[in-house]
Amino acid sequence: MSVVRFFNRAATILACAAAAGQDRGAAQTLFEDHFDDNRMSPDWVSVKPSQWCQDEWLYTRDTGPGRDSCAVVHDGDPAWTDYTLQMKVDPLPTDPDWEHAFVLFRTRETAWREFFVRGCGYNLGLAGPGHSGGPSVALSRYWMEGDQHRSISLFERSGYVKSEPMDLEITVIGDRIQVSLDGLTVIDVVDPQPHLFGGIGIGAIWEAEARFDDVVVTDESPGKDRLAGACSLVNCNNRVVARLRKATPGEQVTFRFNGNPCSDRQVEVRPNGVAKARFSAVAGVLPSGRHTVEVVEYGFRAGVECP
Repeated sequence: MSVVRFFNRAATILACAAAAGQDRGAAQTLFEDHFDDNRMSPDWVSVKPSQWCQDEWLYTRDTGPGRDSCAVVHDGDPAWTDYTLQMKVDPLPTDPDWEHAFVLFRTRETAWREFFVRGCGYNLGLAGPGHSGGPSVALSRYWMEGDQHRSISLFERSGYVKSEPMDLEITVIGDRIQVSLDGLTVIDVVDPQPHLFGGIGIGAIWEAEARFDDVVVTDESPGKDRLAGACSLVNCNNRVVARLRKATPGEQVTFRFNGNPCSDRQVEVRPNGVAKARFSAVAGVLPSGRHTVEVVEYGFRAGVECP
């Protein structure tokens, strides 16, 4: 390889690396807290005490009657759909039988009920080497049926967790959940009945104590600048309009409502690159609350709130 070709290739590689770095940096940060000056962001809500800051880490441990300790951010926020959660986590061996931490995501309606932290969402449990039963990673989806707590295991395996601070990364996009510890992918699963939105939380079970740092949540919503939905009241019924921008004129795209293939609408993109689809109840009234629209071919999804 000539010297000129070598330097041209090197320049190209550096330019691509810089562009990739810019792309990552351009992603919207939904939340960030590094507990500087030993202070928690006011966005944290303590569901079950106690939490405190020390050495610029956030600590949590149950200090009252019942069990568990937990704090959440943006619990039930419908704008938090697809995102990556990064943090340092350290389940501390402060008790002979307990070395455990948990992280919640896509969580909503989180509350302390009868000795447990309950609600709807996903729970990632991290048991350290000093925990009864040894180190393990467990992922579950949980929800409420009336006043009854329900959960289903999505993943459980021994190992992986250390008695030292670890870099945790959770990416949740649509029905896919990926979890890595210190750069190693530990979990990559698809949930057939996914929770689709909600905030994050941290905590520890029973008398366990854990600490967390450098919490960053980054928006991963695909095409959020290109797909949008709006809800309006027409003839006393809610109607949702989905609008796709910057598409290829003449292309056929499929809009889907609330993840139901039976609702699919095929639309041709207009010359201005815009395509629209309308959704309303066939019979009765389209209910208030959270709905989703998506463009199947692009994998774009957007949330819509009907009052």
